[in-house]
Amino acid sequence: MSLKWFGVGLGLGAAVAVLYTPRAGAETREMLRDKADQARRYVAGRIGEERYTIGDVINEARESQ
Repeated sequence: MSLKWFGVGLGLGAAVAVLYTPRAGAETREMLRDKADQARRYVAGRIGEERYTIGDVINEARESQ
């Protein structure tokens, strides 16, 4: 659920940036590509952390049996 809201916020932020940025089109597109790449890396990192956490829980459950 929070990932969905992150995407919504990212989209709104990009829209506001495009509307209010006093830059040339090429500069704006490059900035948006960079921000999208940062967001992609952030999400990938969070997913990796969650997988690690779930794996830890499973291993602990197995060890406690």
